[in-house]
Amino acid sequence: MDALYAAGFRMMSPAHFTDTAIGGSAAGATKADSPLGCAWVKQMEARGMLIDVSHASPHAIRDVTSLAIEPVVVSPTGVKGVCSNNRNLTDDQLRAVAATAGVIGVGFREVATCGTDANAIASAILYTAHVVGAEHAALGPNFDGAVTEPFDSSGLALITEALLQQGASEHDIRLVRGENVARAPSEVLPQQQRAFDRCEPSSGHWQHVQVP
Repeated sequence: MDALYAAGFRMMSPAHFTDTAIGGSAAGATKADSPLGCAWVKQMEARGMLIDVSHASPHAIRDVTSLAIEPVVVSPTGVKGVCSNNRNLTDDQLRAVAATAGVIGVGFREVATCGTDANAIASAILYTAHVVGAEHAALGPNFDGAVTEPFDSSGLALITEALLQQGASEHDIRLVRGENVARAPSEVLPQQQRAFDRCEPSSGHWQHVQVP
């Protein structure tokens, strides 16, 4: 983490396609949580780094959101309420991320929305906004060339049009189209360093414990 921080990285996930020593992956073999995960959350927030639980297992999402005192983000994901699969978030997980003042980026891929156009993306965004409020919903495209998307960045206006057609207000669209994504880093990155003394298990998961 020190090396990545020194290199300029300011956002990190506990896992991607495989389980790690930090936490389980949604696609991992065990998906288990890890005692190291608590220390990882503590050190991420002490450095003012954004925690991204995209690809994390349910255990890892539970632990990170219960430990975090700063906004947690889910950079690309989907929601089970409109498209049920292993990667997408349940309503309770959406609420857990929102409870940190976090942001949920709805992906554009078919696996995220069960659709292949802007209407499907808009529906997933509006479902997220219905469950946790528009202030926690955002766009979560994978414009990195690694996956197939229904359009590139030139097609983002199609999502705005679909949101309007499905009844979203201009205020909520502004939040979704960029204001929420701008808010989370502004709240996390400038923060002063925080430190917690140790991490202990409680009620089946890990939590910060401050020692007098």
